[in-house]
Amino acid sequence: MHHMVKRPKPKQDENGKYLHNGAAAKGGLNKSILDAGWASFIELVKHKAEWAGVTVYEVDPYKTSQICSACGEEGEHKDLSVRTHVCIHCGVVLDRDHNAANNILDRGLGRSPRETASAGTFRRAIA
Repeated sequence: MHHMVKRPKPKQDENGKYLHNGAAAKGGLNKSILDAGWASFIELVKHKAEWAGVTVYEVDPYKTSQICSACGEEGEHKDLSVRTHVCIHCGVVLDRDHNAANNILDRGLGRSPRETASAGTFRRAIA
């Protein structure tokens, strides 16, 4: 499928001026193709899970890396190169992906991070 979502090559006229190459339209098509790929993957996972007697919950991952899974406060935006979550509010230090996974789990179970923290369930990073 990756060959279907390659960027169009730039086109130039004889003076070196770039010509319209349909990149914007292709970008929209690429997004649709990739979205369809994810939709197919999710359906496959749901089918396999049903066969195994497991339920799959779809969870919005929005800001799961910025929100602290220990206290529920939102921190500063992090570039993808920043791999450690350090909460400026409660001081917890977790691997960025571990923090996001905790938040996704809480969302899937219908809990807010604050409910988890107030219930005494404090997660620590495993070294």
